Amino acid sequence: MEKEDGKDKKEHGFFEINSYSLSQGLINFRVGAFGSLVFFF
Repeated sequence: MEKEDGKDKKEHGFFEINSYSLSQGLINFRVGAFGSLVFFF
């Protein structure tokens, strides 16, 4: 039981980190695209 609980917690944390890094990547991409547009013009 304890081992299974730890496994569930680990998986939950993994998915949380994944979604967080995904959102951060999207924000960085949008900021980078906007910055390059400003630099281009």
